[in-house]
Amino acid sequence: MAENNTKMEPLTFTTLYSKPFWNNTDSTKSKRFLVNLLNGGVQFTIESMGPDNKFTSGQKVSLTFMNFNDMALVNMVEEMINRMEDIIDHGKTIPKEGLCYHNNKSIKEATQKLEFNVFSPDDTARSKYSGYVKLSKKKDDGKFDDQIIWFGQAKNIFRSTESEKKPSRDYEAYTFLQDLSRIFKSIVARSNLSRDAHFKRYLDNSAKKDKNSTNNNNNNQKSNNYNNSSFDDDFDF
Repeated sequence: MAENNTKMEPLTFTTLYSKPFWNNTDSTKSKRFLVNLLNGGVQFTIESMGPDNKFTSGQKVSLTFMNFNDMALVNMVEEMINRMEDIIDHGKTIPKEGLCYHNNKSIKEATQKLEFNVFSPDDTARSKYSGYVKLSKKKDDGKFDDQIIWFGQAKNIFRSTESEKKPSRDYEAYTFLQDLSRIFKSIVARSNLSRDAHFKRYLDNSAKKDKNSTNNNNNNQKSNNYNNSSFDDDFDF
């Protein structure tokens, strides 16, 4: 899960997924989760709402993983889906146990951590379940900069019978996890059109850079040959 330095090559950037989590009582607490393709890697970002009510001006944490294990993310989010079903649909008690993807051999040495968690709440009268997605990035001082999105009780589906028990699939967090599962499954299957278009642009940009570098080297070589052959000789003008 090692990181790779993309600063020395041209950047090719594609937004693969964007999901806002709105706070209806306080807009400044709204956040957005993004999945981007950055050159040959995958970047996860959580942005907070800025003072001008724009996500782009708020605080954010971004993690970039090269050689990302796409199927590992599928397994993580599908376990979160199963936990929601167990808690909401089957009344099971699930302990608070986060699943973390990181960028090193040991989590103690990791500088980037992507964590998902779904568990049973302490107060079942207030909420059916608890959960979050969290991004952590180590700063120069050794401390971690965190951004977290707590899964609220918002629902995408409203049923006409209010007394009817709401299944897990009605909840916004459930469909969010489903989105991530479907996207990364399509990446594993090589059927994701956005990824295909991204890598075509990425390889094209890399080829142009290599061609420009080769041309510059050839021009430098021609200049050196000209200097050596022409001006080192003693011509009688």
